[in-house]
Amino acid sequence: MIREPDSRRSQTEHFPNNFKPVETPESVRAIYQRIRSIVEIDTGIPSELSPNETRKKRYYVVEGFEDVLHTPLGGGPGDWYNMQANIYELTLSLALSQHPAVNDILAWKGIAKDAVKHLREHQVLSGLRIIDLGCGKLPSFALAAHTLGASVYTADADDLNRNYKTQLDGHVIVDFNQPDAASIIQRVTGSNFDLVTEHIITPVSSSYAHVEKPKPATIVSIAGNLLKQGGYLYYTPDIHSAEGMQLLRKID
Repeated sequence: MIREPDSRRSQTEHFPNNFKPVETPESVRAIYQRIRSIVEIDTGIPSELSPNETRKKRYYVVEGFEDVLHTPLGGGPGDWYNMQANIYELTLSLALSQHPAVNDILAWKGIAKDAVKHLREHQVLSGLRIIDLGCGKLPSFALAAHTLGASVYTADADDLNRNYKTQLDGHVIVDFNQPDAASIIQRVTGSNFDLVTEHIITPVSSSYAHVEKPKPATIVSIAGNLLKQGGYLYYTPDIHSAEGMQLLRKID
């Protein structure tokens, strides 16, 4: 179920009249817990207990997409193109799906990788149209969503590896700060999306170091042109933070 947020939310936040903020579905946390795996990653930092060892950190990833990502979804520290935010985007997509196989996951007792296999076999995101804005060179969330049956597009100031582009429905090269960015994306994709996602921290490609990170209002404006009525925008509203993703719904 998707609800309007607590009335105690800061009154300084303002959204366009055609959007309203909503709470993430209650099932997101349950899905996240069923599909995630825990891996230990060597941080390279010397251990306080033994100078001959380095510290290890437990990290959450989603296994089961290695055939397209060549690494677990969520990657690990320092992987700018494959972050924890990609897992959040995936779990939200699954929560928005009406496929009955997603309900199977809520009561899943097996290992997480088998849960992902079950979701892929049932193509649980079939019928959803998704676009990821600022996908980076490795569009990990987009590739994962496509293997689950969604129609998925990406948009970024940088191009994608050809092998990745063949596994998506389309990719748009565009600077989101351009006044006609939304029109450019619409011409390629046809818009009418169920879900627009965005989690841009900073341009990480040296070729596009001059491209400024778009302001939240810019992303909301572009999404307003791309979403169908009732569609959702899942994005990072704080331009200075990599945390705190916000869910908005287009109401007209």
